[in-house]
Amino acid sequence: MIGICKSSYFEFVDLSGLNAANRDLRRSSVVVLAYHGVISDDYADHPLRSFNMVTVTEFRRHLMEIVRLFNPISMDDFRAWFRGGRELPRKPVLVTFDDGYRNNLLYAVPLLKEMGVPAIFFISTGYIGDDRLLWPTEVFCRAYYWPGKRMPLPRGETIIVPRTHSARIAFAAAIESACKQLPAVDCMKYLARLRAECALVVDEAAGELFGFLDWDGVRELRKSGFDVGAHTVEHVIVSRVDHAQLVHELRASKATIENEIRSDCPCFAYPDGKTYDITPAAMRAAADAGYEVAFCIMDGICRRSADPMVLDRIWIPGRVGIHEFHTRVSGTHGKLKRLLRYGPRRVA
Repeated sequence: MIGICKSSYFEFVDLSGLNAANRDLRRSSVVVLAYHGVISDDYADHPLRSFNMVTVTEFRRHLMEIVRLFNPISMDDFRAWFRGGRELPRKPVLVTFDDGYRNNLLYAVPLLKEMGVPAIFFISTGYIGDDRLLWPTEVFCRAYYWPGKRMPLPRGETIIVPRTHSARIAFAAAIESACKQLPAVDCMKYLARLRAECALVVDEAAGELFGFLDWDGVRELRKSGFDVGAHTVEHVIVSRVDHAQLVHELRASKATIENEIRSDCPCFAYPDGKTYDITPAAMRAAADAGYEVAFCIMDGICRRSADPMVLDRIWIPGRVGIHEFHTRVSGTHGKLKRLLRYGPRRVA
């Protein structure tokens, strides 16, 4: 029932003309889209497929709509526009990817080339060429596959593990979300405890869903005409680390990328990137590290008047219908969310 209501809501918003109006009325702004994994259709129904993953079929359809509704631009175009030195075509859109998954090169890049859509890939350098799972993914998988009847929680207590698939998914997502709110030191201690108490065994799909690029793959992205940006070393939530680690994560990721691809790395994306994930101290540290622009994900339109260290993007999940996709990329979804959360602005 909830799914039907949600689908009807997005269909109404799309067909009402509100999305088209939002696309037409914007001035001095760019739609910046945030993707993560692009996976084979064979894994569309895999139990560990997260909402951060879109299938090849979904991504192709997204790109067709992006090209139809917008004018794709490159990161160089965006930076020149943001500095005020270049005008952009009407309805500009910039496509970005986070984390650095191998499936980006396997599946996203061929479609981007086919459609003539530029993109930038923000990578967490500590995972490149490594067979580790991204730490939030590892927490999720450990919670989903936990073999015992009870599982320890970060603060020491234990909780009963649900039995059904749908309940396990919700349970694992809640554990992952809770870990993101912890100080990084406490989060890593908790993860170490989970590793010590139980081995993690995932199926052969793990490489397809969660495997990372190696540096040859990153260089292949660059040779193919795509940009590469930084996403910290260890995918830390920058508001959850101390100053010394914050500086290291920002500077080391930038330096490593520049050394490996022999090109400047002026762009950064905050892991997770929500309002509570970013602090003024992190913004200052990003600027001090030499980044020209830094992106969050708060589901808003990116405006030239914004602070260059907190430029907004719109998250694009998988498993969304075309009406929801239109409502997201047009900025309507984020606008309605903020309206419902904060209410209409009052004029003094």
